[in-house]
Order: sequence, then C-alpha cells, then structure tokens
Amino acid sequence: MEIERLVSQTCSSTPPLTPFLRVQGFVSRLPKRRFGPAPCILSDDDLRSHPMIAADFRRIALSLEGVEEYSHAGLPAFRVGGRKFASLASQAEGYGNLMLTPEQQAAFVEEAPEIFLPIPGGFGRMGHTHIRLAAASEDVLAGALRTAWKIRIDKSAKDKPKKCGAARRINK
Repeated sequence: MEIERLVSQTCSSTPPLTPFLRVQGFVSRLPKRRFGPAPCILSDDDLRSHPMIAADFRRIALSLEGVEEYSHAGLPAFRVGGRKFASLASQAEGYGNLMLTPEQQAAFVEEAPEIFLPIPGGFGRMGHTHIRLAAASEDVLAGALRTAWKIRIDKSAKDKPKKCGAARRINK
C-alpha cells in the first residue's frame, strides 16, 4: 500500500504498521503500541502524496471562496456564482469532473494524460474533463479545481450586466 511505503520511508525506526483508517480524506491516528518506539506522525507533505478520494475532492472544492455543494441529477456538484465548475458524478468510476475550457483541457491532458482525460462525447469537446482521483496528488487536484473555479468566477463577472449603463439610458 502506498501509505505504508511512505511511512516506512519516513519512519525508518518504526516497524511496519498496519494500514491506516481513512476518514473523510484524512489519515487517522496510528495504532497504539505498548512497547517500542513511539510511531512518528506523518507531516503535511506526506499526506499530500496519498491517493485522492471523493472526500478529498469535496473538501478541496468547498475550501474555495463562494463555493456551495448541491445535488445535480442526484449526484454531488459544486458551483460558484450560480455556475457549476466541478462534480462527483463519476465518483463510482474513480473520477472527479471539472468544467474547463477546451484549450485548458488540452493542456492538462497533454501534460498529465495518466491523470486527466476528456469526458467522452459532446461534453468532453466542450472542455468537461475527468480527473483520476487515485492518480492525482493533493496539489494537482487542488490546482485543477482552482482552475475550474477561476474559469467560472471570470465568466460570471463577464456575464453580469453593467448597471451604470442601464441607469444612464433610463435617465436620458
């Protein structure tokens, strides 16, 4: 298991450990021992390298400013400014979904094809992209979610009507 390998590299003085319990994307406390050296605790850098799960996707998405979770077709989705930017519609297959531009999608897929792939069909041609959660690190997932979030923030700001122009027309 990846976490056990990570612990054995980080905690060379500690004998092999049983697998950790994962609760909402966080590694729980190490098993208690009666004898021997106290187990070391994993640092934040160690935690960032563990495979991502749906709970990590949710935690990172909800940490972005102005994001709310809602149900879209009975599945978790995330929006900002009234626009969806990510979802967990494909979590059963191990994917998170991101709403990117086609250009950004192409760049992500070219740079990391083992992590990103276009969603099949028309949605994929519009920039909707799968991210393989188990293959992504926390930094990659956070960066991808922030990119999708920023696209929606920028688009919402661009689409808002300018109130000062409307007020001038009424006053004339």
